[in-house]
Amino acid sequence: MENLKCHYLLDLSTSYFIKDIDTIPQLPVGKEFHVTACDPQIYLHEHVYKKLSELGSLASLVFSMKPGADKKSIHIDLDAKTQTPYWPSLNIVIDGQGIMRWFNPTKPGVVLKNNSAGVFYKAWFHDYGDTVDEWNVGKVALVRTDIPHQVWNFDNDIRRIVSIRWDKKTSWEETIEWFNRNFPI
Repeated sequence: MENLKCHYLLDLSTSYFIKDIDTIPQLPVGKEFHVTACDPQIYLHEHVYKKLSELGSLASLVFSMKPGADKKSIHIDLDAKTQTPYWPSLNIVIDGQGIMRWFNPTKPGVVLKNNSAGVFYKAWFHDYGDTVDEWNVGKVALVRTDIPHQVWNFDNDIRRIVSIRWDKKTSWEETIEWFNRNFPI
């Protein structure tokens, strides 16, 4: 897995995709980190939603973290119905930046469920292995969620991102190609 590329920056602004930031859930008071499921149609521009819908049914998660938050684990995102790994997602940073890293753990992980968001994931605790990629600059990127990953927020601000997912399975390379064709810079 050495030198594996797990993110692909899109040179497009947050406002290219997002029509109304105020409709995106905030970090609840008293929480260090939080995930909220929401319909991407409420915040995406209509033409962007329509184009992304070519990839199938869309869903999104809003991830929020206070500065210094650390979940003390890495994970793979799993489809709730099939418990197979999700493929690429479109991540759009709304506030802050943080660091997203991908790893090559040396032991098997354990499957868990986040009851508040109704999502399954496979987690590793204290066995991250080697870092294989890192995203720490740029607001819009395609990211792999089928490779063990985690986000740390070392910024002074709250980090908030939307992660848009679709149900049509495409490879990493096919996804990059599709985005380059449909969202040219």
